[in-house]
Amino acid sequence: MDPPIQPADQADEALRADTPLTAAERDAHDAGQVSVLLHLHQRLDATVAAAYGWPMDLSASEIVARVVALNAARAAEEAAGQVRWLRPEYQAPEETRRRAMQRPLDIAAAASVAPVWPTEAPDQFVALRRALGGGPATPKDLAGRFARAPARRIGAMLKTLTALGQARETPDGRYAA
Repeated sequence: MDPPIQPADQADEALRADTPLTAAERDAHDAGQVSVLLHLHQRLDATVAAAYGWPMDLSASEIVARVVALNAARAAEEAAGQVRWLRPEYQAPEETRRRAMQRPLDIAAAASVAPVWPTEAPDQFVALRRALGGGPATPKDLAGRFARAPARRIGAMLKTLTALGQARETPDGRYAA
């Protein structure tokens, strides 16, 4: 036995048939904010159809047939080992971490690329001070760590860093931090 038709149901039917609402139907319609819900539901339907690339005018049975076909296709993909995670960081955290890991660094290639010597004096002092962190070196050694670095200028800068207490000269003529 079907439940009795409520005023809201009658209003829904009247809206679909594009017929005027009675006073009771209008009250139910307004109290339930049916127009707002209908508008939101239509926007949601349009968004979902667009996401799937489907036309808006599909019947309910066509939608079910397409969803079943998509489900079968996804099941076949998963059986073949391809999984389409919706939230991989939650559903497959190990897989996410594995993909996010950095590839091994090619040390030879990285070592062959020397940073360019800065053009501004303050940046040059900072770069030189950082280079001293690699251990004691001569001005010529330090110049070799940069592309286009003038060894004579580096010697003068090392004397300045020594006077400021930012570097020290070793007995064998090298400089250290």
